[in-house]
Amino acid sequence: MEIEIPASTAAKVMAETTLGSVDVGDGFTKKEGTCWTEAGMAGNEPLLTIHTGVRLGALQLRTS
Repeated sequence: MEIEIPASTAAKVMAETTLGSVDVGDGFTKKEGTCWTEAGMAGNEPLLTIHTGVRLGALQLRTS
């Protein structure tokens, strides 16, 4: 699965994995197990929050 978020959007993505993996692209910062866009790290609002569960396969996080 691929999630693409505009770079100007404040967002955080929390991914729980069992046998899967998370591929974090440019534009995201990992902090305490959560992936943040630069706008989210800056404290911009509103904040888009995504909770995911990856059991098998991979989650790809991208900014546009």
